[in-house]
Amino acid sequence: MLARNAAPGCATFDLPREKGWYRLTVDATRTSPDPVTWMLGTRVTSEWRLRSGREKSAAPARLLDLDYQFPLSGENAADPGKPLDYTVGLTAQG
Repeated sequence: MLARNAAPGCATFDLPREKGWYRLTVDATRTSPDPVTWMLGTRVTSEWRLRSGREKSAAPARLLDLDYQFPLSGENAADPGKPLDYTVGLTAQG
């Protein structure tokens, strides 16, 4: 482990210049005294695998972000018995 941060979604870490594979994991849990506040989900985990040692100068790692778009109801549910068509988008963080 190179580093750890207690603020999910907001961090800066320096990768070693030596060539190597690294894994960045973000794990965030939502909490609230009111159970209705987070009724659609309380935890999210994302993970990226990246390689260091290829850049000649210091530059931010370009992390790819997959975006799944499902046609779900406000309760995060799909119509039972019907095919579920969805799209997947890809963006690179700046």
